[in-house]
Amino acid sequence: MTPTPLEIIRKILTEQCECEGNIAEHTHLVKDLELESIYLLTLLTELENHYQMVFEITEDSNIHTVGDIVDYIKTNVIAHE
Repeated sequence: MTPTPLEIIRKILTEQCECEGNIAEHTHLVKDLELESIYLLTLLTELENHYQMVFEITEDSNIHTVGDIVDYIKTNVIAHE
């Protein structure tokens, strides 16, 4: 069975970004996980590699939670498969 975007994000966050605890869609990347910019870059790079896509995120993007990334993947990757 293919892992869901949430499962992939959890794996990257725990294995490469040193995050622990319950990671859910409502989990805030900075406030809850205290994710530093280098780890956010790592997360996005790993997701880009996994999904063979490029995140087009600007300052106006509303990417604050794990769920925001899941929604971005569903909208920009899965919907186009």
